[in-house]
Amino acid sequence: MAMRYGKKKPEKQDMAFYLFAKLPYDVREIIWKLAAQSRTPGAHFFSTWKLDNPLPKDRLVLDKDTGDRGTPHLATPLGDNPSAYMVERRLWRTCQESAEVMLRMRHKRAKERRKMREEKRDPGMPIFSVFFEERRRITPAEGQTTLTDRYLAMPLECFPKTDLVCFERRDLKNLLRWMNNRSEMPKFFEKRFINFGLRYDKGWDKFFGNPLPPDTECPYYRRRTMDGMIFRACCKARAETFWMIDFVPRPRPGSEALVKPEYEYHGNGKRFVSVDDIKSWDFQGSRSYEFITRLGRAINAWEAAIAGHGWIRDYQHPPRKIGVLCCVE
Repeated sequence: MAMRYGKKKPEKQDMAFYLFAKLPYDVREIIWKLAAQSRTPGAHFFSTWKLDNPLPKDRLVLDKDTGDRGTPHLATPLGDNPSAYMVERRLWRTCQESAEVMLRMRHKRAKERRKMREEKRDPGMPIFSVFFEERRRITPAEGQTTLTDRYLAMPLECFPKTDLVCFERRDLKNLLRWMNNRSEMPKFFEKRFINFGLRYDKGWDKFFGNPLPPDTECPYYRRRTMDGMIFRACCKARAETFWMIDFVPRPRPGSEALVKPEYEYHGNGKRFVSVDDIKSWDFQGSRSYEFITRLGRAINAWEAAIAGHGWIRDYQHPPRKIGVLCCVE
């Protein structure tokens, strides 16, 4: 008889709970509701898209009812999306029971918001909503010979006063077009969000590197280069806080970087915490902190140059706080 020597490979642990369907409905409903209650404030990542460009497979357009073919539209990345709204999106898609629970929760939230507005109280709940209009191919049932299409409408809700809205480098041109033409801006952004962020790109390492002499005009607001677009997006977003989102740094062992950070946003299985003490973080070669420091100096120089002048009306709302947010599991 043949013998095999060596350690037996451990079998992959199955994390599925196959008895969930046998639980009482009341218990299952409680579980669905608890799963839908994502922690706040949340981090939401968006993208942009124009009708005259091919839509990537990993993008989903959220609004198509405004503007012409050249107008940027709001989209969302699919796949590995760390956004908080992806938590509820999965529950809308899991099964019919979870979708029904989500629908009841949506109606309950809307009713509570209406009641609080009538009483002139701050709702303290999501007040901006947009819908995923996702097209799904349904396999044919018995007796059918063709596939049928089904559109799923899943709401996306955000807290504009507390949540973080993030974009990427490729969205800068479309963002600036929205900021310059408010009529083209999606309804979702008609009223400003307090917290705005850009995902950091390592190609920005040397931007804003040259110190500006005192009492000189800041050149970045006129430039059409990438550093000029970043500067204008920062100043024209009309946000209270402006963040660089960096996925590379990690907290140093034994540090208190994750213990009560000054700013914290929650996503889909991830946390985004502010860098309050640079000594508590290992940036692993990333220079996002140096970049945001130089950007802050450029903004201060620009504010000093235009003090007492009203010749740039579009740049009246620079952020009060800028910094780096690091992603941790």
